[in-house]
Amino acid sequence: MPLDKQKLDELVALIRRYIPNWSSFSDPRFVKNEVDYKQVTISKARDLLSKEQLQNLIAEGKFDEFLDRLKTIGKDNNLLWDNNPSSGDLNIIRQPELDKPSFCNSVFDLLYGPGPSHERLGRYSEYVKSMGLPNKWTFPTYFLFICHPGTEIFVKPTIVQWFLKFLESEFKYTSDPTAENYTRIRGAYQQLRDELEDFEPRDMVDIQSFVWSCWDVSKNPEPKNQLIDRIQSILERKGQVILYGPPGTGKTYWAEKAALELAAQSNFDVGFDELSDDQKSSITGNGKSFGAVRTCCFHPAYGYEDFIEGYRPEQAEDQMIFTLRSGVFKKLCKDAEDAPETSFYLIVDEINRGDIPRIFGELMTILEKDKRGKSITLPTSGEQFKVPSNVYIIGTMNTADRSIALLDAALRRRFGFIELMPDMSVLGEATVEGISLGRWLEDLNQRICEHVGRDARNLQIGHSYLLRDNGTPITDFSEFARALHEDIIPLLEEYFYEDYSTLEKILGAGIVDANDQKIHHELFKPSGQGELLRAIGLISFGNSEEGH
Repeated sequence: MPLDKQKLDELVALIRRYIPNWSSFSDPRFVKNEVDYKQVTISKARDLLSKEQLQNLIAEGKFDEFLDRLKTIGKDNNLLWDNNPSSGDLNIIRQPELDKPSFCNSVFDLLYGPGPSHERLGRYSEYVKSMGLPNKWTFPTYFLFICHPGTEIFVKPTIVQWFLKFLESEFKYTSDPTAENYTRIRGAYQQLRDELEDFEPRDMVDIQSFVWSCWDVSKNPEPKNQLIDRIQSILERKGQVILYGPPGTGKTYWAEKAALELAAQSNFDVGFDELSDDQKSSITGNGKSFGAVRTCCFHPAYGYEDFIEGYRPEQAEDQMIFTLRSGVFKKLCKDAEDAPETSFYLIVDEINRGDIPRIFGELMTILEKDKRGKSITLPTSGEQFKVPSNVYIIGTMNTADRSIALLDAALRRRFGFIELMPDMSVLGEATVEGISLGRWLEDLNQRICEHVGRDARNLQIGHSYLLRDNGTPITDFSEFARALHEDIIPLLEEYFYEDYSTLEKILGAGIVDANDQKIHHELFKPSGQGELLRAIGLISFGNSEEGH
């Protein structure tokens, strides 16, 4: 099944944040940083771990040398994490109870045995389980990847989970290697390789390096001045953009900030903060007249009559009559047509909450960039109507309400999309009673992603819930407790309606009682602060992995 074009574009945008203007897998910066050292290891493995070499070692009973060669190749780069020998990715070959002959034969079968690779991995996994050995994804898939770089993929759990969630994959990842899951994981990477054909990937090393780089960049949110630049780039190319993401990620804030900043730059060649009061009023409006930046909000009752035109009741000489009135967008387009040198911006908040095909109507035909300036006849008034080229739309969309995949296909083609995810860096080093807000929020979202299905990415908690109105992180425990009690917990209760078992897994047994199906609201009283603090602290947990 082909990958979603929007997702593919987002991955390419991520790699270009890492390597500006990246356009090919042969880009020397990409090759030097991500590929060369892996190819050095692959070259060594062709000698040390070749089928003939390993066959001879087994035949001669040189099992210690077989294991030493695995260690040598395993330690040759940073893909495997082995800083702690007792729990690292190579710890399986250090097990005191290791049956070396049978283990070496199992590894040989994994690498060169009969059947496709997923079946060989399945046999290896069953073997290590039967022997009571550590059964991790990293060890077997690393050596498959190094020995067969043209077809196999290295499964690093953190990166693969991120990739599958990013693609909104339907199957559930398991911590133990299975033949079925390896088939699907490898298939997802192979599909990505096929979709990236225009960028000329050479093997699965390129694809593994590409996904790792995207994951690494995604951990560090895009600098906000770059975000405004990106919004501007899409508006120049398509004329309209939608900022989408989970609740509390700053979608409306950045839509407004970008509109004001771009209007100031376009109309006065300076930033918004540098404008005079009169100039700012010309952009925001002054209460008596509209400015160049305007805002509306879609909702289930919002219609074509509000956006384009329609009849509205009004009182006239003690009688109720219906008068034809222009809607928000029609008025903006008329003002833009009268002032062609001025850029106009319409912010449509919660765009996905409205019935978009009904609201936009025939506007869909003339909204595209190459159709700007072309006229259509409005069915109600019979007037000629067009969308001037100096009109731009910035929409916001809460993905907890609705996935972009469910949007009208015609709308999706006409809009560009930018995802805004929880940004822990906004919280900086802020702590409350010794709890790092950024780490706490990151761990809370990790739990959501672990215990929820395919929509988990869209149900995360945004950073703004832990910010004051002035944009600074909260620092007082009572503020933190109120945000959790009044904002975050009700949101999670809405997500997982009456599913107290999942709520307990996410928030912990100290806050949620799954058996009695209730929230411990008494913890949020002043007398419960100590117990609440302990319960909140238990949400944080660590799970670090190194290498790529």
